Amino acid sequence: MDDADPLAGFRARFVGTGSPLVYLDGNSLGRPLTATAERLRRFVEEEWAVRLIRGWDERWFDLPLTLILTTTLAALSWHLVEKPALRLRAPLKRLEGLALLRLSARGRRASEAA
Repeated sequence: MDDADPLAGFRARFVGTGSPLVYLDGNSLGRPLTATAERLRRFVEEEWAVRLIRGWDERWFDLPLTLILTTTLAALSWHLVEKPALRLRAPLKRLEGLALLRLSARGRRASEAA
């Protein structure tokens, strides 16, 4: 059953998944990602240790604004581009179906005439 789970491939991304222990604590962050240790090391050694307090206004203060702008642009993209484009799918499928019917009718007529 676990082999058929479409999410089974993600299990290897977490630390400690070799254990059969099932982790269902609702107040926890869960198992850490294996990439977390490297990201924390890089932050401590490259950002915190080198830039110290200066690092806060070089990158960290920009993150909330970046998040707001990214979320806003994603919402606008959905409402102005993607959602209208998805509405076109049904009419286009109908046109495609009509075109296929015409092509098959032409093919039948051509085979009957021969």
